[in-house]
Amino acid sequence: MEARNGRVASKESSPMSWLDAVEHRLDEHLHAQARKGGVRGSLSRQLLSCGDWLEDEVRSRREAIGGIDNMWLALSHYEFNPVCVASYTLKEKPSTEAIVDSFWKLTDQFPKYRSKLVNTGRRLHGSEFTTDMQFDIRNHVAFKRLPEPAGPVELDNYIAQVEALPWDFDKPLWEATILDNYRDAQGAHAALVMRGHHSAADGQGFVMSQLSVTSYAKELDRLLDDASHLIHDAKRGTAKPSKLHKALKPLDRFHKTLPLQLVLFALFWTFLVISGIIEGVYSLFQGAYMTALFLLTSWRSPKVTARHQGPRPSEKEFATSKALPLSEVKLIQTAFSGGAPGSLRQRIQGGPKNHTVFGHLTLNDVLCTVLADVIGAELHQPPPLPRNASLLRKLWWSFVDTTHHFMPRPVALMIPISIRKPGDWSMRNWSTGALAYLPNDGKLPKEPMALWKRLHGSSSALSILKHGWLPRLSFWLIQLPTGQIPLLFPSPLWKPFDFIGKVILNLTLTSFTAVLTNVPGPSSGGIKLAGSEIIRWSAAPPQAGPGTLGIGVITYGDGVAVTIIADHVAGTEGVARRLCKNFERRWQDYVKASQRVLDEAGKGKKE
Repeated sequence: MEARNGRVASKESSPMSWLDAVEHRLDEHLHAQARKGGVRGSLSRQLLSCGDWLEDEVRSRREAIGGIDNMWLALSHYEFNPVCVASYTLKEKPSTEAIVDSFWKLTDQFPKYRSKLVNTGRRLHGSEFTTDMQFDIRNHVAFKRLPEPAGPVELDNYIAQVEALPWDFDKPLWEATILDNYRDAQGAHAALVMRGHHSAADGQGFVMSQLSVTSYAKELDRLLDDASHLIHDAKRGTAKPSKLHKALKPLDRFHKTLPLQLVLFALFWTFLVISGIIEGVYSLFQGAYMTALFLLTSWRSPKVTARHQGPRPSEKEFATSKALPLSEVKLIQTAFSGGAPGSLRQRIQGGPKNHTVFGHLTLNDVLCTVLADVIGAELHQPPPLPRNASLLRKLWWSFVDTTHHFMPRPVALMIPISIRKPGDWSMRNWSTGALAYLPNDGKLPKEPMALWKRLHGSSSALSILKHGWLPRLSFWLIQLPTGQIPLLFPSPLWKPFDFIGKVILNLTLTSFTAVLTNVPGPSSGGIKLAGSEIIRWSAAPPQAGPGTLGIGVITYGDGVAVTIIADHVAGTEGVARRLCKNFERRWQDYVKASQRVLDEAGKGKKE
């Protein structure tokens, strides 16, 4: 069975309870009566049959996957591949034995890696993950070679192929490939590419399970346990004050005293209640804002890939940016957090600061703004209409292009939001999501004041996601009913009216430009997998509808990188790599402007 942290745990057998004893005696009695003839025997056999059916029904309901898991499964039947991909470049070429041993360890700790889906396609019963009795690690781990020169470009091309592969639902939904001839300038001598189906887990589930078989496992376990214990202690008022806020460190020596614990207990629950009320009220604004922008933009959301008519292209493009130093993120945060450069507000706060009470910029604020700049510039250079498109389709596209001149045209991003509890290792989907509409005019200004406005405009748009109940409410509206009754979610189960579900999903999955997720990795580099040091780590979320992007922001060691997956469409070939290169160039604009702000602030202080 899976323990609290999602890994295999042993459980000592407990004595039979009185209820179990009664059940056992009743079962023996009914079986004895069923062997007899007459009315009594017939009734006993019917009761046993009903009991078996009821027991199986309760078990199947209990073991059914959640509604979010079922959602990803249902989407697999449309022009959508819910695949999560991770890649690692390795300093040394790992031995076959070490790799196979690591993956056996992974399947032992997380049974879902050796489980397959059963009971799929039922309208009123959810699917289940059950142990694959034919499981063989050799069906999931392969050794291959890249075409020469076997460098980063070839690795990206291989990942693009992996993104487009179909799934075999008769076996566990994951695969790993070791590319033993990979080479790059950072000293890597091999690469590992893993993919998993989103119905098995969310991104955090996959990441934590994979890190559990690296040298980082003990540190990860400690961090998750610390987070879980902090929440547990904070609810009871027994947490160290400095764990709640660094400014409270002088109170640490009193944290075991009853008066302080009562104060912290009251403050925690008061803050929780007040923040809950505020979020409830804010949800009204959140709902109105998102509904208005959805209605204004969903049917005309631009894409960076060329328009086309017909089925979605099966080929993909994949690219990874260079790892950018986290020190440069802090540089941008310091220069642009709080008040505008040179303003009275900035002088009041004591000049440029990395952390400010009001207007602090997070890593997500910075990266999303730079990405929105790059995507926005690409969107404002639409490719020509395809010649083979129908006249009606061309007229529609021309009308949509016209509306861009007088209607809002933000960069719409679907941002996954984790609601996973601290310390939860489980291989499940505990993520919801919401749309962020980042303001953008397609221009690429370089002046500090213009960049400050751009950064804080994006920060304000992203903050709408962080407050309010709607994302969490949406999660449970899907999670609870559709897992038990899959018919409630749009899918081929709606036949002969499944075209209605297809229209609904198509509108929803194409109502934004990209899916963007942040995958935080170990802050310390040098993590080892199968005895080989991981030099670079990247991950990518699935795309949504046709033309959308899948963007992963990955922090590892002292760097942050971006991955982009896109449809391969004639007319916009190479768009994923072009966006990554433009991201690197645009990043330098922000770094140079930040340095300029700090230099001018330093001169002002000297004067």
